[in-house]
Amino acid sequence: PTVNLGNDTTFCQGQTIILNAGSATSYVWSNGSTASSINISASGIYWVQVSDGQCSATDSIVISINQYPNPNLGNDTTLCQGQTVTLNGGLASSYLWSNGSTASSINASTSGTYWVQVNNGQCFKRDSINITFNSAPTVNLGNDTTFCQGQTIILNAGSATSYVWSNGSTASSINASTSGTYWVQANNGQCFKRDSINITFNSAPTVNLGNDTTLCQGQSVTLNGGLATSYLWSNGSTASSINASTSGTYWVQANNGQCFKRDSVSIDISNCEPNVFTPCQLFVPKAFTPNGDGINDKFCPLTICSFQHYELLIFNRWGELIFKTSNQTNKWDGKYKGSDCSAGVYIYTITYKFLSQQAKNAYGSITLLR
Repeated sequence: PTVNLGNDTTFCQGQTIILNAGSATSYVWSNGSTASSINISASGIYWVQVSDGQCSATDSIVISINQYPNPNLGNDTTLCQGQTVTLNGGLASSYLWSNGSTASSINASTSGTYWVQVNNGQCFKRDSINITFNSAPTVNLGNDTTFCQGQTIILNAGSATSYVWSNGSTASSINASTSGTYWVQANNGQCFKRDSINITFNSAPTVNLGNDTTLCQGQSVTLNGGLATSYLWSNGSTASSINASTSGTYWVQANNGQCFKRDSVSIDISNCEPNVFTPCQLFVPKAFTPNGDGINDKFCPLTICSFQHYELLIFNRWGELIFKTSNQTNKWDGKYKGSDCSAGVYIYTITYKFLSQQAKNAYGSITLLR
């Protein structure tokens, strides 16, 4: 008889091959079977002897079983833009990836579905994975900045799925009204970005030019802008103080950085000569300047009437009597015991009586300016 089991062959685990010994009167197989054919599912050397009476023939075949590869790309996942994940096809004899690569592994950095076919001979398996790359949120709190006390700035973290601020807030924005460093972490899933900002709140300066006032011609008053980093006066000066000697409204803007305060004062210059007064009235100047320039160098009350009785007393701020006179024409020259008194406020009392009038008292303060 004629018998041909075919060429040696390989197939995949789990498959079955039928070996057929052809036409004969009897059969003996290597596994003991006497059928004309057998099913093979395991590797090995298989032979058969076929007979027609006393005539016989034998053939054999080598069968190999290949294991299926076992690729596992893992579960679908989400990563952050800028990250990269390595996908590994496992152990196999050859590979084919969805991007055309034939390497055993590839790097994935863009969203999409990735698959691989891995082969052991004609035995192959496929696996796939869906990868999503989320963009990290964009957060920009701006440059470090300075504001004025009493102001409020809104810090906005932009668009994201969740937020954590340095003060514990989980809102998308917060109000900042005190100096400090503020930060926020904005999240899109596991993707996040942080930003911080340093905010300083400066106090506005304190400025007080005093009450509106009236001076005599030739007098002047020093207007002080207080403590600040810069100044701007109504006359264009940028000094911390100015001298005012003409009628008008004076103002100053005092600045601490961009924080500022304004104040103004109205000054009226009057003609203080005696003929401006009604008979027997007493006028007491508010200030004088004993600087030797011949203008407003001495202090005394003014009137067009004669006194029947007159006494002028001047005290310093400690209550010490530094000038006394009963002579209407005797004026204080700003000295005490022959020495110049310092600039400042002094107290006066005047006891006087005009003819045909009752005795009167006047008291107040006089500012000595130098």
